[in-house]
Amino acid sequence: MEFLTFYDVLERNLGTHGAIVSAAEDLGFIHGFDRYGRFRRFTFNQDKDKTDIEKALNDLVDDLNYYSDIYKHDLDPRDLDDPFHPLQRYGWLVDQPIDFKKYESDDSDPLMPSSKTSKKKESNELRLIGALVSCLCGEEKQAALREVEKGDASLIRFLEKRFEGYPGFSKSYMEKKFASAKNLLENS
Repeated sequence: MEFLTFYDVLERNLGTHGAIVSAAEDLGFIHGFDRYGRFRRFTFNQDKDKTDIEKALNDLVDDLNYYSDIYKHDLDPRDLDDPFHPLQRYGWLVDQPIDFKKYESDDSDPLMPSSKTSKKKESNELRLIGALVSCLCGEEKQAALREVEKGDASLIRFLEKRFEGYPGFSKSYMEKKFASAKNLLENS
């Protein structure tokens, strides 16, 4: 028995948070794991299922709120690969295909970011750019310029030492990014 989770719907861009809720309300049920870990069908009109359905929808709202904020702040997306993440506890059986696009509206919520690595990668690249701007235009300008004159390896050591402990400042990461950036500029 294959199971299409809320997480799968969002990650594969099959639908948005709003489409999942609309589909659940229209179908009148969802499948999932109860608090004891039992896989079962939760029906909207059953009082005994009300708590589990409410929890599933609240987890979906929490996820929507988190991803709405991610565009306003420099946050790393959650690691949704954990098999016990709330959005992986609820969904529908695969043998009951659902067209989530029919549940979309013009004002539906934004799609979830494509992947954790792309947001993390973007954050690291922005940190690196910020560090370069800070060093070349800030108080450390003279020291940074001396390192630039000595070559990439020297500048990388300078940045690695200056920004030790920050994500994206390992020697190997900066060597790779510097080489990619040079290549891109030369071939533009």
